[in-house]
Amino acid sequence: MGEGGVVAIMSIGILPARLSGRLLREIHAISIWDRAASLLLLMVLSGLVFWRPGFPLDDAYITLHNARTLLAGGADPSYSGANALTGATSAVHLVLIAALGLVLPLELASKLVSLAAIALYAAGLSKLLRRTNATASTRAVLLCSGLLVAYLPYQLLNGPETGLAMAAVTWALALSDSRWLPMICGTLPFVRPELAFLSVPLFARYCWNRRGKPNAVATAILLGIAAALPWALLYLTYTGSPFPNTGSAKVFFFAEASEPLSVRAQVFFAALGYSLIGPLFVGLLGLRFTPIGWCCLAFLIAWLGTALVTLPGGLMHNWFRYCSLMIPILLLGWAELTSRFPAYARIALLLVGGWSFITGLAGLAIYLDTSDVAARQKMVDDAVQNVPADAVIMIHDAGYIAWAAPHFRLVDAVGLKSPARTDWGQAVAATEKTRADFVVRTAATSGLTYFIGLDADPFWGKLGSYLTQSGWKMDRLAGSGTDYSLYRLSPPQRTKSKESA
Repeated sequence: MGEGGVVAIMSIGILPARLSGRLLREIHAISIWDRAASLLLLMVLSGLVFWRPGFPLDDAYITLHNARTLLAGGADPSYSGANALTGATSAVHLVLIAALGLVLPLELASKLVSLAAIALYAAGLSKLLRRTNATASTRAVLLCSGLLVAYLPYQLLNGPETGLAMAAVTWALALSDSRWLPMICGTLPFVRPELAFLSVPLFARYCWNRRGKPNAVATAILLGIAAALPWALLYLTYTGSPFPNTGSAKVFFFAEASEPLSVRAQVFFAALGYSLIGPLFVGLLGLRFTPIGWCCLAFLIAWLGTALVTLPGGLMHNWFRYCSLMIPILLLGWAELTSRFPAYARIALLLVGGWSFITGLAGLAIYLDTSDVAARQKMVDDAVQNVPADAVIMIHDAGYIAWAAPHFRLVDAVGLKSPARTDWGQAVAATEKTRADFVVRTAATSGLTYFIGLDADPFWGKLGSYLTQSGWKMDRLAGSGTDYSLYRLSPPQRTKSKESA
């Protein structure tokens, strides 16, 4: 275990002990209805997370690889010039897994963090719903919906930081008047960057409510800075920037910002529709009845507006996992509506509960599909059998192979673990041509000799064509074309020299 990794973990306090005690007291105050509903669901989810082999999402293995790298000292053995925080969207999630990894296998640590995040989210959602005048049975139905609706069973169990981010949202809203809110607001952007859009209005409201107490406002500012500073320093130390660069890298690579606004709007609304949380949007009408409603609306407008302008297709990525952050806010609105219009409460709860149960089966079915396990392992086995140790491999699913075979030298085609040095202006101007140029340039400057891709995928299948169109020769060594395929590459110069010979 590297000294740098231990120092990085021990130098960060997630929450002060008194705040942790407050959270435990709040969890103890949950009603018997909420406890019974959430306990049953948590038992089911716990069984599922340990029953399924591995994780269904490659991003989970990026975090595991980063956690192992952090514990080993910080320098990434797989990606040239990268380190443990390169490509890490959530420093909080990463450090939690690495901290548990000091005493447990990292994959087990990740699963335990996921389960703890789900429990914390359920407790926070229960606390948030208790801010309303909704009945206990209403809150129980909405709590179950908050754990089941749409693709949420898949999102909460698939390994990345989605559950932790949802827990952060619920507790930030539930403790919006607490003296600990400034520390939560300081931490939110390092759980997920877009949560900065929630942190700002909540913190502004907190300070406005204390505008006659300058000492209280000054203390709040200092607490917020104190909470954010360790995470910002961690990123700054490892990446040279106080914030993660994953968002700008994705905006550049997926190159949607240069599309006409009408095209982006179609993608945006399609994402919201296909996310299967449609009936929950009625809850927006109920936000007017809660003092924190304007903070919720400000967050949704700022975050979704940014997504519309820069990367609307990102809302569809990985079964709409980024849409999950809206769910606790929409359920809060539903609770406010049902408490003010009790005549329609039973119909509303039947609609929400039934929709959540039916759509939740879809999310559960996706999670239970374990075909990805064999496909990813076959990809690694093919590479081990066909690729020499000194080869350089480009791949777009950059997590599992780095986790399972860390001796390979890898290049991340997306640019998260092999980051592109692009500024905002370049990102906004990105097009498919600039993406193709980026892939080809990355291949040419990295000494690339092998490529692993999904030929049958409409988007990822284009990466190989970018190389062949620029003169690279690709010889398939393994794979059927429907799963991952392994290619040996010859750069344009070598191909030309062979033809002339």
